[in-house]
Amino acid sequence: MPLSSSEFHARFALPSPAPTSESNKAALRTSFKGHEYSTLYFLQEVASTTICGGIGAALLPLYCAGRVVFGRPPRVTPVKDILIYIRRSLFIGRNVPLLKRLDLFIQSTRRLFIIPVIGLAWHIDELLYGRQLRQLKIERPVFVISGARSGSTTLGHLLDNDNELVGPSGVMGMVPFLWMWKVCSFLSRYKVLPKADTFASKVKNHMDSTAAEFTARHETNIMKPDTFEVPYLVFRHFFWVSYDLGADCMVENFPLCEGGSGVLKDDFMNFLDSVMRKTMLWNNMPGDFSRRLIVKGHFLECAESLEERYEGAVFVTVVRDFNKRMESLMNFMIANRLLSVARCPVPTEQNLADLGEAITRVEAKYQEHEREFFNNRTAGDNRNKIAIDFNQYINDPQSAVKKIYKVIDGHHGGEVPPEIDEAMAKGAEQHKARKKVKYYIKCSLAEFGVDESKTKVLGTLVNSEGQITSATT
Repeated sequence: MPLSSSEFHARFALPSPAPTSESNKAALRTSFKGHEYSTLYFLQEVASTTICGGIGAALLPLYCAGRVVFGRPPRVTPVKDILIYIRRSLFIGRNVPLLKRLDLFIQSTRRLFIIPVIGLAWHIDELLYGRQLRQLKIERPVFVISGARSGSTTLGHLLDNDNELVGPSGVMGMVPFLWMWKVCSFLSRYKVLPKADTFASKVKNHMDSTAAEFTARHETNIMKPDTFEVPYLVFRHFFWVSYDLGADCMVENFPLCEGGSGVLKDDFMNFLDSVMRKTMLWNNMPGDFSRRLIVKGHFLECAESLEERYEGAVFVTVVRDFNKRMESLMNFMIANRLLSVARCPVPTEQNLADLGEAITRVEAKYQEHEREFFNNRTAGDNRNKIAIDFNQYINDPQSAVKKIYKVIDGHHGGEVPPEIDEAMAKGAEQHKARKKVKYYIKCSLAEFGVDESKTKVLGTLVNSEGQITSATT
């Protein structure tokens, strides 16, 4: 379970957060310019919610029929959870302005209205491909599961170059419907829709123009593997809403956090399994095909269940100093707000304090679980887990990747395949050629209300055997 609020304040909190610096205030104002509330925005939100309600009502009978046959899709939020957040949006939270409350109410209500749309889209896949999907066998998948802001996205993109590995892309996680992919592929063939690479480029350009602080911090390519649980949680969970409702609500909604909702975890496991199978089918992979699936994310809460469910599963993590990771993650979560469909006014000092508390409460327990899981390995030479030190991965990626492939141990006999060596060499050249990325929002842990001298004890190291040890020992 995450730390309680009282535990956080007793162990890791400053008496009061440091005032936000003038440079960070200016950076926040600049980054969130254009995200302010307006009358036009609310009219658009009300109109879109009304349209969603009408479409949802029209599709409801079909969805209900599909639910009788196929059950509730794991992508669909239980109605009782939505009703909880409709109430919370109106009555919970400190100093939440009226307009923001109305916005939270609209976002929560729309989640209710789109249930038949998302559910029916899922049921169409079950109807068309369900039997094929269930016949596929997932063998020896590779799960890159690390703490957020540890370099796992870069690693996932690198491993995606391996000709023997294939994983669900970011857009597959957002739109996990095979029938829709086939329709889009057909339309792009006749130039009615742009090709996938062209579409990905347009998305990247749009994000660069509207959420520059986010894209500076995150290597975005929707056609490559990304943090798998994020698009799932955007449609299934309430993290975007919880940001404005206090630290306790944020902890409850932190992505698949330690001790979180059992229903959410079970739904996520079923969603992950289904999308992996859809990835196999989309890539024309019969059950005995030699390629292996790779999925990247931060869903450590599911790791033991994944280990039991998939024979020969391999787990890789990158371990970074706790304080550096926390400062990066807290600032990244601010930048994340720029992608929200809801309007996001400039974060207040209370927002920063709530964010600092929520992340520390969750991530302190994540560190413990990560050490326990990755140090508990299969005996003998058939180790199925490896932890890589962040600094080694940055400074000597070749050595780090060699360690990873000793565990992946594919058809290359544990050796790094040539396409990975080529990708690393190309990446090193591109890194030298590009300008250093500058972050404008750089709030310190103190500005988030966290005493870094106390959280320092949570630091971790990786020894020569690839096991995680405490930095204090």
